[in-house]
Amino acid sequence: MSVKEELANKRIVLIGAGTTGKSIANYLIKEGLTFDIFDEKTDSLNGLPVLNTLKNDYDIALISPGWQKDHGVISKLASVGCELMSELDLAWRLKEEIAPAQKWVAITGTNGKTTTVQMVESILSKSSSRAIACGNVGTTVIEAVTSPENFEVLAIELSSFQ
Repeated sequence: MSVKEELANKRIVLIGAGTTGKSIANYLIKEGLTFDIFDEKTDSLNGLPVLNTLKNDYDIALISPGWQKDHGVISKLASVGCELMSELDLAWRLKEEIAPAQKWVAITGTNGKTTTVQMVESILSKSSSRAIACGNVGTTVIEAVTSPENFEVLAIELSSFQ
C-alpha cells in the first residue's frame, strides 16, 4: 500500500502551523488528503482553519520538528493510541516509495550545522550529484523529497532533538 493510500484511511492531525507544518499541509493537500491542523499560536494556515483544541479521534499525528515530545498535546495524543510521526518519518517513507536510491546525509550537533550542511551540498553538487541542503536550513525535507528535481542526495540539517 502506498503512503498516500495508507494516509487516506487515517484521521490525520497536523501539529504545528509553521514552516514545516505548511510544507506538510501542502503535500497532504496535493495528494487530496483530509486533515486537521493544530497550533497554539495561530488560527489559520494558508486560509485553512487551525484548531486550538484537539479532538480525541485521530489515528495519526504528523508533528513539526519544533514540538517537543513531552508537550502536553503530544502526550495526550500518544496516551489515546494515536500514531506519532515526525516530518522526517513521513519524508523517509515517501522517499522509500518515490526515490528509493536517494541518499540522506544528516548533520546534527551544537554549532556549525548550517555551514556544514551547505558545504556538503556544495561538495556534492560539484561532483555532479543533484544535491540540496534542507531541513532546518531552508527547504524542508518533505519538499526536497517530493521535488520534481529528483535530488540524488539530501544534506539535512537536524536539531539535536530530531
